[in-house]
Amino acid sequence: MISSVKNLFFLPLILFVIIIGYYSYTTFVYKTAHVHTLSFVKEEYLRCVSKDKNDDAKESCLEALSVVTYDSFSIKDITTEIDSLPNEEKNRGCHKMMHYLGWRAFVVKQDVATAFLQSSEFCNSGMYHGIMEEYLREHGLQGDITHIVTHVCTDSLANYPDLSEGIKSLCYHGLGHGLMYITTSDLRASLDYCDLLSSAQQQQSCYGGVFMEYTMSKPNIASVDIEDNYPHCEPLTVHQKTFCYFNQGLSYLIREHGNVTKAMRSCLVLVGDDQHECLLGVGASFPSPGGSSADFAATCLSVLKVSKDAYRACIEGGLRSIAQLDQGGARGATQFCETAMREEMPFCYYKMGLNLKEWITPSQNMEHNKCNLISDSVFKNICIEGGSGIYKTY
Repeated sequence: MISSVKNLFFLPLILFVIIIGYYSYTTFVYKTAHVHTLSFVKEEYLRCVSKDKNDDAKESCLEALSVVTYDSFSIKDITTEIDSLPNEEKNRGCHKMMHYLGWRAFVVKQDVATAFLQSSEFCNSGMYHGIMEEYLREHGLQGDITHIVTHVCTDSLANYPDLSEGIKSLCYHGLGHGLMYITTSDLRASLDYCDLLSSAQQQQSCYGGVFMEYTMSKPNIASVDIEDNYPHCEPLTVHQKTFCYFNQGLSYLIREHGNVTKAMRSCLVLVGDDQHECLLGVGASFPSPGGSSADFAATCLSVLKVSKDAYRACIEGGLRSIAQLDQGGARGATQFCETAMREEMPFCYYKMGLNLKEWITPSQNMEHNKCNLISDSVFKNICIEGGSGIYKTY
């Protein structure tokens, strides 16, 4: 009898040892038997984002995959493998995967600037966003949030004077994502923290991260009326409200399953500047990694059936997104404007210069680094005007 009791006592311990041993073995095999080839990245990514997985399972899988791939391959190799997939498969979890790679980068590097400089802009710069999220996860809950908000980006990047404002803005955008984490998704509190930043540009980048995190984290946003999922913009401050309506464009685009024309029509329920910001938000949200600038321009042409204002907003918003996707490279923006409606080309090239100037470094200039691929001298000069800050209407 005593022997039986002893056996019963040790049974849970034996089961525990077996489970831990099995887990350790499978983890070892997972990390050693399969990760030695780059094809592992693509195969496991597709398994993580398969349509039979719910969102929680998909995110857990991508988070685990990001740790293994970050520790085994270069960021360039990881993004090259995922980028080789068809757009429909690639975009199922690409931005989220890059967020998780950003988490891992900061865990390993423990320094924002070092992690930033080895990151990739792939899939809407999700890796930069993830770095700031993880920084705040580790430091924000215990530290002085006000001090962190006002110092983390400026202090971390201070030793890199040749960075463009565009790259710096990704830090503030990521900060906005992270603020939603440490405030447990309190939209107003996160926006108010953004207001502590010293410039309007920094604040706006931070707002963008806050609203993107708010919108993308809402469950079933595409299956219910958008107003049930979105805060009323009116109670916000003037600057916050502008970005609120801008992000409403993203919400409409999600609700309409990526149909740009339908999303633009949804914005028409708004009036004045609010409508314009919403249209801009749609235009800035539809260009996707791996897509062609000529295709983006053709999509914008299709919204002429909505209105001329919608078309212009699509151009302006589209260029904003293309500039970020290309990290300020001129080729995508140039191809986009080359395919624009002829009478709107001056407007397009002016907005191209306006957007690309945010990505110019102190060692570059607009003529030789951003507008240099434009063959038409008139349009090239218009682009340079936009980049120099000369205000003109076209």
